[in-house]
Amino acid sequence: MTLYFPGAKSMNINPNSSKGSQYNRNFNDVLQATIKETLLGIFGAKSTKTIFKTMEKVHSIRLDDVSSKSHTFDVALKDILGTGHQIVEDMILENLFDKTGKEFEYRENFSFSDYVNSIKDSSSMKRI
Repeated sequence: MTLYFPGAKSMNINPNSSKGSQYNRNFNDVLQATIKETLLGIFGAKSTKTIFKTMEKVHSIRLDDVSSKSHTFDVALKDILGTGHQIVEDMILENLFDKTGKEFEYRENFSFSDYVNSIKDSSSMKRI
């Protein structure tokens, strides 16, 4: 299925694609794909598209920017979803850690942004 979201290139979403192909992308592409796949799995295409439109219109963040503005993404998701944002973020992070070959470990006082930056800065991510 190919989906088009504001602020992002079109991407062919195949939730059954092999993990190996994920390592051929750079970190930003992997992060974007993980966010899209997770939100699609939870909310479906129509609601996911609405979430991305709201993020861009109200919070001035595009999906392309999440890697460098992960804190803003966190704030936007919290504003849109309320307290449920934490569960959605945890699912995104679990999927992201899985795709990057790392084990997700809960860390007290770690924000979504802290987790994203820890993966982005890790040595194994340089292979992507």
